Amino acid sequence: METHRNFQTLKGKVAIITGASRGLGAGFAYELAKRGAKVVATYTSPSSEKLVKELSDKIASLDPPSECIGVKADLKDESSPAEIVRQAVAAFGSQIDILVNNAGMEVDKSHADITTSDFDSIFYLNVRAPLLLLQVVKPYLPSSGGGRIINISPVGARCGFKNLSLYCASKAALEGLTRSWAAELGERAIRSMRLTLDPFKVILMSEVEGDNDMTVMGSVCTIPITELFLQVVTSRMGQHIPVIGM
Repeated sequence: METHRNFQTLKGKVAIITGASRGLGAGFAYELAKRGAKVVATYTSPSSEKLVKELSDKIASLDPPSECIGVKADLKDESSPAEIVRQAVAAFGSQIDILVNNAGMEVDKSHADITTSDFDSIFYLNVRAPLLLLQVVKPYLPSSGGGRIINISPVGARCGFKNLSLYCASKAALEGLTRSWAAELGERAIRSMRLTLDPFKVILMSEVEGDNDMTVMGSVCTIPITELFLQVVTSRMGQHIPVIGM
């Protein structure tokens, strides 16, 4: 068990984080749990199951302990969002406070080589899944307000990168959804926000434990990315928070 106690600013909250078996998703899940949130960590591949189990064990060893369940779900399947929410409600009750759309995929191809299957895979996961998740999560968001919808997006959504046109286009679409959701959900005091990673390639040096400084193409972001993420979670206003320079 950790030797220091963590501030329970999110005690009693329930958070769903997609793509939470490793990297940024695992880091986000752990930071929310440190502050008292109960976490639903989604993953896709069988090889990720062990990683989510390790994350759950680490969260259970916090002082005070929190809870994390893993949900295996292929978010390209339109039935997966409803199943994620079903398991979240079964485990933690009928309120969901935070949704983090972190899962995403890319295809490294020139425009000339992109297939319709590539297009469907990228847009189903990166665009359709966040929309379907919002639709099924919304009835469980706090009726008194304070829910958070957080979308993770790269700077490529606005800059573009060679051979990554599908990925960048899908994330630009997600940014458009984020802004529109902010307008639609604001009357219920639900915040729709995005955290932009800059530049495209990021490596979280110590995915869950240790220092969470982020290496960005050879340079180091001196503000831990998880701290920026927590600013989004606790913000009272819908907003866009860039990691660097946007």
